[in-house]
Amino acid sequence: MQYPREAWLAKGISAAALPDDLDVPDGIPGLYSTVLPEGLTVFDQIQVSADGTDLDVRFIVLGAVEPGSSLLYVLDPGTGEVLQFDPSNVAVRGVNSSYRWFVEFLRRIGAAVEATGAADVRAALNRGMRFTLRAVDERAFEADAWWPKVFGTLGS
Repeated sequence: MQYPREAWLAKGISAAALPDDLDVPDGIPGLYSTVLPEGLTVFDQIQVSADGTDLDVRFIVLGAVEPGSSLLYVLDPGTGEVLQFDPSNVAVRGVNSSYRWFVEFLRRIGAAVEATGAADVRAALNRGMRFTLRAVDERAFEADAWWPKVFGTLGS
């Protein structure tokens, strides 16, 4: 699938936070899906509210953890960061320091899964992949971020 680079640049998202190539992965089984809960589509903009009050926080929906999952991957247009957002309790967790690096992680993991011929992403989430991805985006491996949890739960 292709992401709307020009529209995002017009919204003020830094070019450095975005992949140069418009083609981005549309899914990695068990890790990332563009099949979203009813009423949402990829690249929708959502406004966060808490206790019925709209906050001045908007996110761009990038996908979900699993098909139809309520745990969403979102882009913060103000910072360019990718976050995991749980709308049920308005909780966020860091995923990647930019959409560029999020897409790079998905590409590398997807290529590793394909190369191993495995049907499961677990085969690609090994110590070598963790080292490689950490070299790409060290912030993605901070203690409270999403990727350490992924490798801890799914990694080999």
